[in-house]
Amino acid sequence: MTIYALRVAKPEWVDNLYREGVYYGSVRRLFKPGDTIIFFSKIEDLGDALIGYSVVESFYRRGDLPEDIASRFQEHPWSWLIRFDRSKLVRFIDPIPWVKLVELGIIPRKARGRYLHGFRLRDREADILRSICKI
Repeated sequence: MTIYALRVAKPEWVDNLYREGVYYGSVRRLFKPGDTIIFFSKIEDLGDALIGYSVVESFYRRGDLPEDIASRFQEHPWSWLIRFDRSKLVRFIDPIPWVKLVELGIIPRKARGRYLHGFRLRDREADILRSICKI
């Protein structure tokens, strides 16, 4: 199982992610059904923090979407949409600070802010994360 990080930049996008179970993005990655995505967002007093995770149910490129969904792409330069398995969409009550994940060796120090978006965890990092978060 492959684990990627996505940094959800705006609070309203976090709300949309957990309400609709979808995320619109443009990072140059091709996600596959079954991939696990961990979500980061900026949290007051914590900075970037791990706020939850889910499993990719389906991945659509911009041109493959139905017109009603594709119309959302006109206001933003998104390239794709991920639909998550809602039964596996988890939001942590207590977000895990990015700094703690760096200390545990899960996220490298260089993967911060925009460099965290689209980051792929190596097997060792994924194993440590699974043991902590029960992913």
